[in-house]
Amino acid sequence: VERLRAVAPTAEQAGVVTEPPVLSPIDNPNASAYYAVDWSDLPGATSYELQEDDNPDFESPVTVYTGASTQFNVSGQPIGIWYYQVRANNVAGHSQWSGPEWAQVSWEWRVCLPLVLRGSAGVP
Repeated sequence: VERLRAVAPTAEQAGVVTEPPVLSPIDNPNASAYYAVDWSDLPGATSYELQEDDNPDFESPVTVYTGASTQFNVSGQPIGIWYYQVRANNVAGHSQWSGPEWAQVSWEWRVCLPLVLRGSAGVP
């Protein structure tokens, strides 16, 4: 009687995304509150998860994007240094986290309108 030996497929054969995406350096030369975070496209990935933290060790990360795009536009970011990491996902699982990239925001746009009061007793 011949016995069949079961061989588990490798991660690549099973379709698991094993390599993390590569985050591009964040281009924000004016330290603006508006910038883009870009990363590489991975074959087999169906979505990406982007995390942001104000700590380089990602002690309290927040997922700011989940979707199929390889870019996320940050808008209205508060002043500070913001760190990002991304991983790829598909039905078989997810990759490791990418290496981090960061952006510094040192000013932000604010629109302040003058307040004009008009009285009803002849005050202009």
